Amino acid sequence: MWSDGSGAYRDTSPCAVALASFNFAEILKNNLAGIPNLSYRYTVERDDYLPAHVDAPCILYEGGYLSNPNEAAYLASEQYQNEAAVRICNAIDQYFGGSGGVPDTTAPVINSVYTSATETTALDYSIECNVADDTGVGSVKFVTWTENNGQDDVIWQEGTNNGNGNYSAIVSSKDHNYEIGNYVISLVL
Repeated sequence: MWSDGSGAYRDTSPCAVALASFNFAEILKNNLAGIPNLSYRYTVERDDYLPAHVDAPCILYEGGYLSNPNEAAYLASEQYQNEAAVRICNAIDQYFGGSGGVPDTTAPVINSVYTSATETTALDYSIECNVADDTGVGSVKFVTWTENNGQDDVIWQEGTNNGNGNYSAIVSSKDHNYEIGNYVISLVL
């Protein structure tokens, strides 16, 4: 690998990542074929900084040109953005050996949230939730704070996956300076 002084890195022979990136670019090109109003122009191999410094396939996808008024209008449309997003997801799925089908775009649903806290004085309490169809949910984060101080005591906790879509965490009033009052709970999937 060498630099020509312009800051561009060049490799005299394509490395494994560059070859994998080229293969992924071909899969993406095939998946994007047929999007109306935009035509495939070309693929450029660039063994520059990013492929030379990562261990995974990488590409730069340019979906069109804003300098072209017709393309700019199309690129701004929700129809194009959704179509391109689905096709890009399909290409990623296909590259990594997935089903090759349309990706699941249905957001997971939180069925229930409950806590062991009561209106008595509890120093610690548990928060539990159930997520319907948690396939693809990497984690559930429980966010808590007290209403009294304008979120100056926000605590993020990674929930424990208890199986079957159930996640839990323990909230300690110690982490909130033993404040008395309402505790706000938010969940992030």
